[in-house]
Amino acid sequence: MIHDFETILNTVQTGIYVYSIKEGKNTYINQRYTKLLGYTLEEINAFTSEEFFNLFHPDDREDISQHMDEVAKLKKGEVSKMEYRFKSKNAGWRWCLSQDTGYQYDQAGVLISFIGSFWDVTSYKDVEINLLKAKKKLELSEYNLKRAQTISHLGIWYLDIETNEVQWTEELYKMYGFDPHLPPPPYTEHMKLFTPESWELLSNSLANTQETGLPYELELNTIKQDGSKGWMWVRGEAKKDCSGKVVGLWGAAQDITQHKEIELSLSEAKYKAEQSETQFRRLFENMEQGFALHQIIDDENGHPIDYRLILANKAFEKLTGINSSECVGKTILEIIPNLEHEWIEKYGRVAKLGKTLQFENYVEAFEKYYSVVAYSPQKDFFATVFTDVTDVKKYQQLLVKEKEDAERSNYLKSTFLANMSHEIRTPMNAIIGFASFLKDQERSKEEIDGFADIIIKAGNHLLNLINDVIDISKIDAGQLEVFKENVNVNKLVKEVFRFFQSEMLAKNNFNIHLQLHLPSEDLIVSTDETRLNQILINLVSNAIKFTERGKVEFGCEKNGNQLDFYVRDTGIGISKDEQELIFERFQQANPITEKLYGGTGLGLAIAKACVHLLGGELKVDSEPGKGSNFYFSIIYEPAELKLKEKEPKQIKHGNFNNELVLVAEDDEVSYQYLVEILKNCALSIIRTTTGRSTIKEAISNNQIKLILMDINMPDLSGDDATIEIRKHKPNLPIIAQTAYAMSGDKSKFIGLGCNDYLSKPINPQDLINMLEKYLQS
Repeated sequence: MIHDFETILNTVQTGIYVYSIKEGKNTYINQRYTKLLGYTLEEINAFTSEEFFNLFHPDDREDISQHMDEVAKLKKGEVSKMEYRFKSKNAGWRWCLSQDTGYQYDQAGVLISFIGSFWDVTSYKDVEINLLKAKKKLELSEYNLKRAQTISHLGIWYLDIETNEVQWTEELYKMYGFDPHLPPPPYTEHMKLFTPESWELLSNSLANTQETGLPYELELNTIKQDGSKGWMWVRGEAKKDCSGKVVGLWGAAQDITQHKEIELSLSEAKYKAEQSETQFRRLFENMEQGFALHQIIDDENGHPIDYRLILANKAFEKLTGINSSECVGKTILEIIPNLEHEWIEKYGRVAKLGKTLQFENYVEAFEKYYSVVAYSPQKDFFATVFTDVTDVKKYQQLLVKEKEDAERSNYLKSTFLANMSHEIRTPMNAIIGFASFLKDQERSKEEIDGFADIIIKAGNHLLNLINDVIDISKIDAGQLEVFKENVNVNKLVKEVFRFFQSEMLAKNNFNIHLQLHLPSEDLIVSTDETRLNQILINLVSNAIKFTERGKVEFGCEKNGNQLDFYVRDTGIGISKDEQELIFERFQQANPITEKLYGGTGLGLAIAKACVHLLGGELKVDSEPGKGSNFYFSIIYEPAELKLKEKEPKQIKHGNFNNELVLVAEDDEVSYQYLVEILKNCALSIIRTTTGRSTIKEAISNNQIKLILMDINMPDLSGDDATIEIRKHKPNLPIIAQTAYAMSGDKSKFIGLGCNDYLSKPINPQDLINMLEKYLQS
């Protein structure tokens, strides 16, 4: 009986084995098992456990181990399956499918051995893999076909959902008959461009796309500017932001009036050829789109092998350059001998099955893109209607470039923010650190004075950083202005020289030799002293920063009716392809330079803008390892210099008579600073911390002679508080004091009702002078 059972096991087409968990090997295998693996029974029994385990594919061994652990936990009647690769003796790697179940258990119910069966499923896996590849290829093909069918753009439009602003390309203006030099009609007027039925269909589709993000594709009946009607094919899609919210709608439109009329004419031609011939010929000859009619040529088995040109219109000749009168009657392989056979097959399906195709094709010989519609007016014939869409493709490429530029801009801004964090935290570290030392009573006066100098210097660095950011904002807004005055250029340049000379001495930087070259006579010109000083400071600072040792030389000289300035160094230099890059904001020559030398990447961008405002152009000559030469010129406008009266350095405390001043300031530190400035002045001070409490106090207290109004306060801004106070006390002096410092802020605050304006950080003497001005008037 056992012998019969074994005979049965040896005849089945499935590999059978019994595996002993305790012994770690197979205790029984049938003949099919050995045949599937290609090893004899003796060879299999001779394998050690490790040698046998190594016959499994390396990528499957971990899964095999996990599978064995799972099998060891099988309860009676449970089955575990697994697919893996096994290296047979003669056939290489083979895919196997195993099915294991418990065979013997001890008295405690622990599995001792299990019985398994396996099949060679390599052929099935190959089919499965090929099916997956075919599926991916089919999906890609379907995607490409879908895109090809939707891209036949003659006109492109975009609607910003938030602003309702509409943008059109020039072709769309032509399609509707509008002047392309004028803005497109507002969205609310677009319903006049369609018949009521088509507008309802379009507006519903737009609403659905805005809500769901799904695209739409329609054929609409249009009404042009001159009142004529036509047909238009449109496709629209949603534009989403990074969060997935729909922020705009864009689409493409194509005038298909001729298509529609041609389709109708050709359809009627089947039944009324003689009656419609004149109308068809007129339409055919005058249409702007290229048109050609072809007849498919089959082999003896009915397979398309060529097609013949039957007729073509004038636009066909214009768009392709092919003389139709010479080519009518010829086959396409006679006209274009090297034409790919796939086009013959594609058009053959159109002619025989009547399936319309719409796609986009690039013709290298003409260096043009064409939007093509192919359809069959009758069996074994097909017609092509095509349009030159090269300009549209270029526009699409431009959009792609603009997208890449925007992404690059975002990257630069992110880098700038990281650099800005470093540039802010470094001086803040000094300010907070050395400020904490001021509380140490054991410090000497000299140490405390030194700490205070460091804090002031770090604070000025922060202020310069903020000013740079404000200047960039002004440049973007076109608000960076020039204020000309009579300037001693020699004196200004010498002051820049002395400033950096003292900076280098303070840092014990003796590796760089600083040189200055100026004309012997003083040059007095009419220019913007602040901007000129800002340019030189930025250029010399950069030269010193990027020069480890050697020389930094700068100066100016008169050259006819202009002044030529230059800053030369023997530093690291800049490669040719990076010399334009360094003048872009947030940008340095390369990431390595950025890491080694730091900075925000704003200095040269600001310097270039300032030079432009002064009527010049900032240029650079440089070579890596040999240094750089930055140079620019400004117009030489001779002038006379008036001596300025020196302002007293000591803070005067004003001429006051214990007047009551209301300080509206919610920030405790800022309030304490104002109190410290005014503590030796004969003034009385009261404080409010919110906009509403400021209004209440100002209206109810008639002793208040002046208000220092902080603009940014909780619950109600200083702007709104000023407007409300002015309704009740139009003559009460109000001085805005704010950390906002943008161009035009002063006129803005005065326009709201303030008498004057102070920007933070507040200069003590400026504050006292302004209080004296309004309290003594």
